[in-house]
Amino acid sequence: MDGTEEPALASGASVDELVAGSVTGILGLAEAMASLGDGLDDSATALSRVEVTGWYGVASAAAHDRLGQESSRWVAASGAFTTAGEALRRYAAALAPARALAGEAVAAYRRYLALVDLLVAAVAVPSTGGTTPVSGSGKVAASVPDRAQVGHRTAVLLAAAHGEDAQLAYDADSLRRRAISLLADARAQALAAGDAAADQIQAAIADAPRARTFWQGTIRRPGAEDAGHTSLDVVGFVPGWVGMAATAVNVGWYALEGDREDAGYAAMGFAPFGMGKVGHEIAAGSRVFRLTDKADVLALTGRDLSQLAPSLGLTEVSPGVFTTRGGLTLELIGGQHRVPHVLLHLFPDATKRTHSVFNVPAEELFSTLDEAWARRGAPEANDPLAYVIDLHRAVGVSGETKVRIVVRTIGSVNRVVTAFPC
Repeated sequence: MDGTEEPALASGASVDELVAGSVTGILGLAEAMASLGDGLDDSATALSRVEVTGWYGVASAAAHDRLGQESSRWVAASGAFTTAGEALRRYAAALAPARALAGEAVAAYRRYLALVDLLVAAVAVPSTGGTTPVSGSGKVAASVPDRAQVGHRTAVLLAAAHGEDAQLAYDADSLRRRAISLLADARAQALAAGDAAADQIQAAIADAPRARTFWQGTIRRPGAEDAGHTSLDVVGFVPGWVGMAATAVNVGWYALEGDREDAGYAAMGFAPFGMGKVGHEIAAGSRVFRLTDKADVLALTGRDLSQLAPSLGLTEVSPGVFTTRGGLTLELIGGQHRVPHVLLHLFPDATKRTHSVFNVPAEELFSTLDEAWARRGAPEANDPLAYVIDLHRAVGVSGETKVRIVVRTIGSVNRVVTAFPC
């Protein structure tokens, strides 16, 4: 357990939000991987049968040697796709029971909340002066605010102080503990399955062919300014791939070119279903950024930020200057760009004495700031640049419901200095 289970359950999150991953989608992608593997295998067979008529001597021997090498490389690429498909099937098989556990956790927590409502009703009755607690024997008890104010668990403990309701309070807290435990188990199972699948896929990419030889001028990776890879269909050996997942096909292209780094990104892209090692995956065009810790955020370059901006809900209005949909501006301040500065609050930082962490997906972080900014009131009395806004739901991993935004306004430009849950 990491302390995020109860805030997530209390927020009313669905199973999809609690344990990410579409089992059906993953299985469909696994089938695509298998089909691609079969296609590459068939292509390898076709390459091995190519005859070079009219060529003699050294030229003929060289052509046959090169074609033989290409056939074995395509067999290796086929194996990479097949391995990836098998890894995805195993991931889906493990994810299904994990999501079922999360469903049980949601149901248990709902039953717990229902008992809390009964307990609050048992120890507090409305009066003209507000809420006056009354014990089961009719005696006035200490002041008890409503459930929204005191929090679920506090309400249970207050109710337990009245002997007549002790068993009900015990039952409620048992349900609460069970719900939290079930969700922790569900997430642990999904995490382990995701780690295993990610390792297997990365191993498949690592084993893919690395050297480009015969097809160097035919199968190429265009520059970043191009929309995508040249279609393998033009080679004439790989027909019928229309409709397959584009990111999955990219794995084959990159693998055949020996570009292991981009092949790794493509592998992450064709399994974007909440694998354990991901943390935050952000699709940006043909690339998928993995942000798993502070180091990943600090490694982002200016070009990375430009690529990421649309996926984060940001617009680059001039080089290095980004705006949110709600009118906040993020740029370089004090030697650090404010986009990664805010993104750092997606991860713990043991080097800082105080450092709060958001519990929202990276893609929703800046829209959450926009929501808070739109609902802001007066700034803090001792800091005219700082605003604390209560969103009335958990936005931090420790259950924080408020966001503190520090903004320096110059003219009509609201420049973000920092933002974090509190």
